[in-house]
Amino acid sequence: MKLNTVGIALSYYREKYGLSMTQVCEGICSPATMFRIEEGYREVDSLVSATLLSRIGKQVLEFELLLNEKDYNLFRLRKDIHRNLEEKNLDTAEKLLQSYQSVMQKKQVLHEQYYLWGKAELLQKRGASKEEIKAVLNEAILLTKPFFGKRKNTSDLYSEMEIKLFLGLIQFSEDISWKEAELKRMLLFIRKYDSKKIKEQAEMSILKELASIQEEKGDAQKELEYIEQALTLVKESRTMRGLAELHFKKAGLLKELMQRNKDMQQEYQKQCQVELTMAYYTALVMDNVELVQKIKTTGDRV
Repeated sequence: MKLNTVGIALSYYREKYGLSMTQVCEGICSPATMFRIEEGYREVDSLVSATLLSRIGKQVLEFELLLNEKDYNLFRLRKDIHRNLEEKNLDTAEKLLQSYQSVMQKKQVLHEQYYLWGKAELLQKRGASKEEIKAVLNEAILLTKPFFGKRKNTSDLYSEMEIKLFLGLIQFSEDISWKEAELKRMLLFIRKYDSKKIKEQAEMSILKELASIQEEKGDAQKELEYIEQALTLVKESRTMRGLAELHFKKAGLLKELMQRNKDMQQEYQKQCQVELTMAYYTALVMDNVELVQKIKTTGDRV
């Protein structure tokens, strides 16, 4: 994708969704810079281009946005950091992250944000304290959401990185009201703007977190609604990953509701058996031996 094509795409979708330049670029660059990018007068690196595009739910291969050799080297470093974090080569990931910090553009919030995200990932995988991880995540979020925790942001748009950071912070927060409100805002954004590919990556995590909050609140009916949405999402995707677990979770919630509502006991019991059967055969296909055993034990008690 050529640089002027990036500007055309940003301008087209921003206007299509009725968004102002300030909403899209808040915390990333000034509206004046955004204007120059849209008009093709300003060259920015691939991380800035990709982040602005993701704020309006669009995604391209970052490789297509590369500006120059330095940009390419930073791009390769990000890929290597991701790979080593996923493979839990933590010492290697840390060295790469330090290299990234030493060569990244100074006073460029997105590169600093990426570095802090990597630092938080390392801290979490090494078992650091919640307070330490939260402090790094907060620092990273404030780089592009400067009014976070102070007042409502001008924009309820999120980049992919911002969604990762908020999901990370939500795991460590004890403020249920804030967690639920933030998750709902992210879910609304994803469903309104994001492409199917991005939705599959983020929506499931958000729905599971929302279901978990309802479990904390003791609202089995609302938790069931989020689990059903998650099941629909998996069924519409090309993967079976997590499907058995969701069917099993739904069966448990139906069992709980069955015990609370005697009038619906027969109907809930029937639905529960269906969900356990779905969970069992899906777990068999996925070779999830531990879950198969759990389902057998639960099925005997329904």
